[in-house]
Amino acid sequence: MMKIEIEVAHKIGDIVFLITDPEQMERMVLGYTLRKTNVFYELVQGVNNSVHYEDEIASEKDILKLTTN
Repeated sequence: MMKIEIEVAHKIGDIVFLITDPEQMERMVLGYTLRKTNVFYELVQGVNNSVHYEDEIASEKDILKLTTN
């Protein structure tokens, strides 16, 4: 049996925001997908699920993005 430990910036259940989302809608971390060189985050917003790289995700809402759109 192989034991794998990964470090993630966002834990399952955390509320996060996509940095490219002009509406800055809350999303919850649902799980992870492991690939050879990357960890992908599975996010849920309402009934919509999506998969993202860590670099696409922020812990806090970008208020400036909201005011400029």
